[in-house]
Amino acid sequence: MNYTRIDRIYNLKHQLIPHLLSIIPHIDGILTVTSSDNVAIGQLAEQNRRPFKFDQIPVSLIDALVATEDGQFWDNPGVDVAGIARSLKAGIGGGSTITQQLVKWLGWSESENNDHESFRNKDKKTAEILMAVLLEDQLEREFRSEGLNKKQATRKAKETIIEAYLNLVPFGAGIYGAKTAALSYFGTPVENLTFAQSTFLAGIPQMPSFFDPAFPKESQDIKDYLDSRLNNNNITVEQHAAIQNLPIEIQATKTRQAVVLNLMVLRGKISRDQAKNTFTEDLHLLSTEEMVKNRRLISTNEHADYFAQYIKQQLNTYLPPELQGKEMTVQTTLNPEKQAALVKTVDEYLPKIQAFKPKSVSVFVRDVKTGAILATYGDLVTLHPPGSSVKPATYAKALELGNVITSKGTVLT
Repeated sequence: MNYTRIDRIYNLKHQLIPHLLSIIPHIDGILTVTSSDNVAIGQLAEQNRRPFKFDQIPVSLIDALVATEDGQFWDNPGVDVAGIARSLKAGIGGGSTITQQLVKWLGWSESENNDHESFRNKDKKTAEILMAVLLEDQLEREFRSEGLNKKQATRKAKETIIEAYLNLVPFGAGIYGAKTAALSYFGTPVENLTFAQSTFLAGIPQMPSFFDPAFPKESQDIKDYLDSRLNNNNITVEQHAAIQNLPIEIQATKTRQAVVLNLMVLRGKISRDQAKNTFTEDLHLLSTEEMVKNRRLISTNEHADYFAQYIKQQLNTYLPPELQGKEMTVQTTLNPEKQAALVKTVDEYLPKIQAFKPKSVSVFVRDVKTGAILATYGDLVTLHPPGSSVKPATYAKALELGNVITSKGTVLT
């Protein structure tokens, strides 16, 4: 890598560090919309991710992650210097630290970052190493500027990286972050994870899809992985035999858990007896059906989805910026009985409405006294606001008479 490219990476830190420091507070949470009786009818999110803070992370999960992914995490400068030296001497690539993995996962090699794109494919590993070192250095400087001493600032920088990593990385198909993983696999808050559950989760990010216990894998792939861990002395003969007697859908993940536990023993975090007992402990995994269901956002029907979009639009309009995108539940005025009646009525009249070849069909019912929305049909976001409170009553009468009100090709707007 030439000096010009190194200089460009160094200058890029001024963009990357503020980005990381702001990324956790601004991770979009899940918006849950409920009806007037507080029953969830829809959820919205870019990804199935539930943000959380460092102080919510169990020590057991942190210890398991560090032992597995980066044994010298708390002491290294963002890269494993000794490991790099060994890999250079052996002529092979070295393993990535947690900080390097975060740099890679954050997309600082994504195409929208033109500066980084220029060296994305060439000298990628060197760029990743340099950026990891710069990240930790700049985070420490940031916290020193807030009055922390060097030891405190270094610790805070490391905690920030762990927090970002466990919030962002995938823990299975459609599962992002440890909080979502805890709820999806065990139905429990992340802070309540048992030691065994923590060691189970800590190994999943290496190959999220393969280690996801809710989805089937090829039996031969599982056997090959299980045998390879035994041949590499990552698991014991006893663990190998025990895993073969487990249901096939969790064999890969249990193999990975055994690797995690053995690494924790190797790093002096737990005893061999504790590892043995933890490995055989009941994880209280949910059923496959529940694990699949828990990772899906609630969507009762298309009308609920449209209404959730409308609620999100209203929140973006009226909420202060610091609250927008936060995980929240919004109880609405939607009345389940009136909603069912409206859908039934409009569906009955749809054949007549279609004769007008409308671009869309959208209806809402308001309380004429309060203006509260009681029922919806179709996309509310595209509806024109009524000019007066009598329009809902007018529309209701029109439906009763079998008439259709159209405006610019949109029915009942």
